[in-house]
Amino acid sequence: MDEVEVRELMPSEYKEWDLLVEKAQPGTLFHTSDWLEICRDVLSRDFKIYGCFRNGELVGGCPIFVKNIKGMLKIASSTCNMTDYCGPLIKEGASSKASKRMQDTHEILGALREFLCKQGFDSIHLTLSPGLEDVRPFTWKGWESSVRYTHHLDLKENVDSNLSRKIRRELKSAEEAGLKTRSSNDPETYYHLLSLVYEKQNLEPPVPKGFFERVFKLIQEKDAGYMFVSETPEGEVVASHLNLYGKKCTVTWSSA
Repeated sequence: MDEVEVRELMPSEYKEWDLLVEKAQPGTLFHTSDWLEICRDVLSRDFKIYGCFRNGELVGGCPIFVKNIKGMLKIASSTCNMTDYCGPLIKEGASSKASKRMQDTHEILGALREFLCKQGFDSIHLTLSPGLEDVRPFTWKGWESSVRYTHHLDLKENVDSNLSRKIRRELKSAEEAGLKTRSSNDPETYYHLLSLVYEKQNLEPPVPKGFFERVFKLIQEKDAGYMFVSETPEGEVVASHLNLYGKKCTVTWSSA
């Protein structure tokens, strides 16, 4: 088996990276260079995309946000504000054998792990997207791991039968109050509601309005998601919900 080479991608290679994101099962909008550049430009978060190559072909990789704390600590993380998860991606192999796919996964993740450990980071934190479940190449080498759950609702099934009593009561209350739901693409409406949520806690919103303006533009350009708003009979918007498209699914991202 040919060795896996890991290196930082140049901006000219980001299109190749985005193609990998599109094809890889765990790939999400959070992984794309467009999203990472929004975080860099609006949130001032420096990022790097480390690519894994085999025989010159990009077969995996991982975006990393880099933060220097007072010039003393160099922190690496696959997430930042409003970026729920990201982490490593691996190109899906053509082999039908589970053992061969597992071997490829371990070789790519193992090479990525060794590369990250040589970059002089004082701390490395990876939050993996749903679909990438085998973390043994990290835990075998002493990395700490913890489980976070993502709830999956199959829309081919009877959704109503899977709702909790609490949700049923809330839906009934909303219906009795005359609330109506419609689609919207207004970032101003969403940011206003989000600001109110944090204002009640005497906190600032986690990101500036410009972040959502850029994200809404990206969603429209890429047809990468949608927003619902709920209104009173008088037309006042009282709630908003943002969803992002994933692989054969929709990811619930943020509500206010």
